[in-house]
Amino acid sequence: MDNSIIVTHLNNLQRQFAEIQNISLYYADGVLIASTFPDSSPIDEIGAVSSAFNAISRRAGKLFNVGNIGYTQLFTDNGVILIIDINNEAIAVIQADAKLNANALRPELRRAALAILNQLD
Repeated sequence: MDNSIIVTHLNNLQRQFAEIQNISLYYADGVLIASTFPDSSPIDEIGAVSSAFNAISRRAGKLFNVGNIGYTQLFTDNGVILIIDINNEAIAVIQADAKLNANALRPELRRAALAILNQLD
């Protein structure tokens, strides 16, 4: 699948949820698939840190015996960062303002990301 097609999917999702500022899709190991972050962003570092957070969250879910972790939410002074696990194959990283309803977004993002991943296989 052409990267521009994937970015179009991400842009469509971004338009669906006005609170989203930027969104990236990575393989679970942090390798970039596609992104709407500006070119000046440290995109590889964002992938590495997000992958580590996702791995820590998954491990915490097992240690605390609470099941699979759907997403990790980081609250900041200026908004929220969501790191969403997609079938243990990929992660979506979203930068958004604090008004984002993560519970409404998660199923839509998971559906879109799975469709993209199926195209990549």
